[in-house]
Amino acid sequence: MPNPRSEGGHYEWLDFLRFVAAMLVVLAHVRGTVFQEYGVLNPENRNILVALFYAFARLGHEAVVVFFVLSGYLVGGKALERIANDSFIPTDFAIDRITRIWIPLVPALLLSGLLTRETNDISTWIGNLLGLQGTLVSPLGENGPLWSLAYEIWFYVLTYAIGKQAGRKHIDLLALLLIGVTALIFTKLEVQYLACWLIGAAFYLRPHRFTKLRGLCFSGLLCAGAIAGLQLTGNGFMSKVSGFEALRPSLEMLLAVGTGIGCVTLVTLKSSRISTLAPPLAAFSYTLYLTHNPLLIALRQSGWERIPPAGLKAAMIYSLAVATCMLVAWLNYLIFERNTSSVRRWMKAWTLPVGPRTLMKRPQHTHGEMAPDESDSSCPGHRMVSDVVSLSEGKGKTS
Repeated sequence: MPNPRSEGGHYEWLDFLRFVAAMLVVLAHVRGTVFQEYGVLNPENRNILVALFYAFARLGHEAVVVFFVLSGYLVGGKALERIANDSFIPTDFAIDRITRIWIPLVPALLLSGLLTRETNDISTWIGNLLGLQGTLVSPLGENGPLWSLAYEIWFYVLTYAIGKQAGRKHIDLLALLLIGVTALIFTKLEVQYLACWLIGAAFYLRPHRFTKLRGLCFSGLLCAGAIAGLQLTGNGFMSKVSGFEALRPSLEMLLAVGTGIGCVTLVTLKSSRISTLAPPLAAFSYTLYLTHNPLLIALRQSGWERIPPAGLKAAMIYSLAVATCMLVAWLNYLIFERNTSSVRRWMKAWTLPVGPRTLMKRPQHTHGEMAPDESDSSCPGHRMVSDVVSLSEGKGKTS
C-alpha cells in the first residue's frame, strides 16, 4: 500500500482529528459560559435539537483523552522507537518538547493573567510552566484547560529520562532523579491518563491489521460506547449515576483504545476535500486550547449572565463567542506558535557541539509542517505510520 502522507508533510485526517478535538473543548466551554445549564431551562426551551446540542457540547473531557492518545501515538511512539533503535538523542528531544510546549504556553499564561485580572504569586507562574498544576499549584488565572498540560509535560519528562538512561552503560543520576520525581508527581495525578498516552504509543509501535472499514467500525463502536459511559459519570456532566464514577478510568482507557485503532486506520485514508482543510486549522489548535478559556473568564467577570439557547439571537451570540476565541488564538499563533520551528532550529544549532553532527542536514519546516521528531515515516510493522502533531502539538488538550 502506498504511503498516504500528503505532499505538505501531514497525515491530513489526523490533523482533522486534532482540530475537531480542540473545537470540542472550545464548544463545551463556550456553551457553559453563554448558555444556562440544561436542567434549569424552562420547558418551552427544551426540545430534541437543544438536547442534542447540549449532548454534543459536553464532550470536552473526552476530547482531552483523544489528545493524550494522539500525543502518545505521534510523540511517544516515535521516541520509544528511537530508544529501541539506539537513535534517541536526549538533547534534541528536550529542545523539541520544550519549544513545542513553552512557545505557545508563555504568552497564553500572560494572556490569562491579563484578562482574568487574577493576582498570582511567582510560584504559581513557575509551577504552571513546569507542569505542577494539579499537584503543587492551581492553573494560573483559573484557566482550567491547563490541567492537561501538566500530564503532557511529565509524559515528556519520563520519556526523556528513559531515553537518557537507555543510552548509558551505567546509571545516569539525572535520569534516575527525573524518573523518581515523575513517580512522585503521579501519586497526585491520575495515572490512567499515562495509560492512555502509552496506549497511543503502543498502537504506533504495533499497529493493528484490520482493514480500513473494520478499523473504522471497531474504532467507532469502542469510542461511542466509552463516550456514552463517560456521559454518565461526573466528568461527563450529562447525568450522575450512583456508583458509576468508579468506572470512569476504565471507560477513558476504552476510549483510548478506540482512538488508537482510529489513528492507525486514519493514516491509511486518502485525502478528501474535507481533510485538505485540516492542516491550517490544526496548526493553531494548541494555541486555541490554551487561550480560549481566559476570554470566557473575562466575559463572565464582566457581568455576563447566561441565557437560554433559544432563538436566532442566542445562536448568534454563541457563534460570535466561538469565532472570537478562534480569531484571538489565530493571531497569537501567527506571532508565537508559528515560529516554533525557527526557534527550535536555532537552539539546536546553538547547543550542538562542533563536529560531524553539525553537518547533518536537518529538515526545513514551515509553520504548518511537522517538527523534526515527528516527520519520520518509518515504523516497525507499518511503514506508512508517521508522526503528525500531538495534543500538545497544538497540540493541545483541552489542554
